[in-house]
Amino acid sequence: MSRAMRIPFDSLTLAAVVGELRRLVGCRVQQASQPDDTTLVLSLYGPGGESWLLLSWHAEFARVHLSFRKPRNAPIPSGLLQAVRAHVVGGRLESVEQQGFDRVVRLSFRGPKGRRDLVLEAMGKHSNLALLDDGGRILSCGKVVGRSKSRRPVLPGHPYAPPPFAARPSLLDATDPSGLEDREGASPFLLKWIRAHPGGFDAAMAEVRAAAGGATGAYLAPGHGAYPLNPAALGLEAFERPSISVALDQHYSAHLVRVSFEQARSSLEGQLRRVLAARLRALEGVRQGLEEAAEADSVTRQAELILAFGPSTEPGSLSVPAFDAEGRPVELTIDAEAGWLGTAERLFAKAKRLKAAARELAIRMGRLTEEIGDLEAYLAKLGSASQLREVEEVREVAAARRWLSQQRSSKGGEAERAFDGHRIREVSGPGGVVALVGLNAEANDYLTTRVAKPNDLWLHVRGAVSAHVVIPTGNRPERIKREQLEWAARLAVENSPSKHSGFVPVDYTLKKHVRKPRGSSPGAVFYTHEKTIHVEREKGASAT
Repeated sequence: MSRAMRIPFDSLTLAAVVGELRRLVGCRVQQASQPDDTTLVLSLYGPGGESWLLLSWHAEFARVHLSFRKPRNAPIPSGLLQAVRAHVVGGRLESVEQQGFDRVVRLSFRGPKGRRDLVLEAMGKHSNLALLDDGGRILSCGKVVGRSKSRRPVLPGHPYAPPPFAARPSLLDATDPSGLEDREGASPFLLKWIRAHPGGFDAAMAEVRAAAGGATGAYLAPGHGAYPLNPAALGLEAFERPSISVALDQHYSAHLVRVSFEQARSSLEGQLRRVLAARLRALEGVRQGLEEAAEADSVTRQAELILAFGPSTEPGSLSVPAFDAEGRPVELTIDAEAGWLGTAERLFAKAKRLKAAARELAIRMGRLTEEIGDLEAYLAKLGSASQLREVEEVREVAAARRWLSQQRSSKGGEAERAFDGHRIREVSGPGGVVALVGLNAEANDYLTTRVAKPNDLWLHVRGAVSAHVVIPTGNRPERIKREQLEWAARLAVENSPSKHSGFVPVDYTLKKHVRKPRGSSPGAVFYTHEKTIHVEREKGASAT
């Protein structure tokens, strides 16, 4: 249990910090910096030299304490930082007060512009920092909270209102162990500590009151946190430190590095696993395509038999009786309109396409297999990483290999890539074919006018609203098979109001025959040279 236990920055810890910060009253604020979006650091100068006061309104790590490392500064100052520099820098710290026994502290400064207050609310996801003028009006804040988000808005130019806590008796005034949970400042961790104290309730409360007044020590439990009371009673190994700020600074310095490392590794691992899954799906599609391409010899033999036995076929016949190489009788179907000669020519052309596809699919299969091996190797390297530097090295490789452009994937072989923020989905289909689907009118415009190439295939539900669907062809649209077109047509139907209809016509043409009229609404286009596929619900697609 001890390994999972986390020591919070609770009301008692804040009280101990406040007691320490009161020694800095009278110090001059020399500088203000903001290392990140949720941290402000004030440089205070007094008789003891320079001190750095850190205030954080992070949703998980909100806190205030002295820091012992020179702060970094963001290249572009935020509005809050600019306001603090204008109103607080140059003034002197006048007072430090905790609101009751809760996680709210007010630091008052006196400068050329009068009194200015910084109010830190260290309350989990509701944490915030507000800069107030001498009339209690908010000059700036860490997080703007509008009226639609809270009954207590936090808005520049409006009066500041403290958090609407119900009045409760302070834990520090408790005289018996009953009802401690309902008292102000009673964090679950502190209540555990009180109940585990070997000396009983009275002895525990005496130490709590002393800690709240800043009269006890400070303890660091590596991996768990810092506290003004020794957490040994809870099974945590702790080391005494000279002050609560030293303990807090050491804990968060190490803890935030670990958190940053774990978050970076987890995020990158998730992205690489999604890319790996997409490559595995693509490899399966290529394998299916190769199985289909293996029929080329069989198609060629059919064409040769039709050429050999076709001349003896009765005019208008729908089949050619023939004999295969072993002398067995076979019946070959022919197209009534094309005749036996046209059917043979079509079969020879099909066999040629299948052989060409087989060569390209074999090349793609080799590339995919190699890339999958690389992805698995880098995932293994990521799993064994122990430092942020190692994670960044993998990230650099992933970015160079364009593995990070695929931002989110979902079931069905679909992925949304970065198309300048437009909602365009990439979908893998049969035989390794890829289709791009616009998910709204603006995305349709961008897909058709900016992404699609002239010889890409473009599909749209005929005479109705639908997604624009584009099949990239690599300038060889003739390679796209009928079943792949039918699959893409179903995508257009599935992304349209007609998706529940029983029989839906879908037009397809080359993108070079699609034109967007000047001044037309998003998604509106004209097209010519189209052909039509009919998509039948639950039964796939059928040709007109």
